[in-house]
Amino acid sequence: MEKGNQNPWYVLRTHFRELTIRDALQEKGIDCFVPMQYRNNIGDIEDSAEIKDKELKVIVHGYVFVEKSRDEAQMKELFNEIKEPFQPIRHENGNLYEVSAKDMRDFRMLSDPHYTHSIYVSAQKADNLIGKYVEITRGRFRGIQGKLTKIKGKYFFIKHVAGLGVMIHISRWYCRMLEP
Repeated sequence: MEKGNQNPWYVLRTHFRELTIRDALQEKGIDCFVPMQYRNNIGDIEDSAEIKDKELKVIVHGYVFVEKSRDEAQMKELFNEIKEPFQPIRHENGNLYEVSAKDMRDFRMLSDPHYTHSIYVSAQKADNLIGKYVEITRGRFRGIQGKLTKIKGKYFFIKHVAGLGVMIHISRWYCRMLEP
């Protein structure tokens, strides 16, 4: 796993204009992340059974994750320059909510667009699922910590940040229980 940048991330709630907001911030040199996956495009109505291509599409609408590469005042100034409507998620005290660099790196790995088995859920649903705190010990997601839960006889690993959770189907033998 790469070490990468250690800057925390902000979370913006949008109104279905995630890519426009992402592009505007990237033009200003800010790294952004929108959860996306490859989806099949269906051909014309006449040959609707034919799958044409795979296209990268937004899988979770309403979220843009933004790296805090400048101080909070400069970031707020950049946010004010964006014409599209969005709202940064804030703590009750008014400060912008920050996601740690490690949690964001893990979340991005689980949200890999080439991995089509990710399931997105609200953080409330993720918190309501009963499970144990674990670390994945094998495979491409090795080192990621989150919750292991059993749903309809299958095990799922859940990682959530800022109101959004991502679940993947995993063998429980790939996980090591951690102390609460």
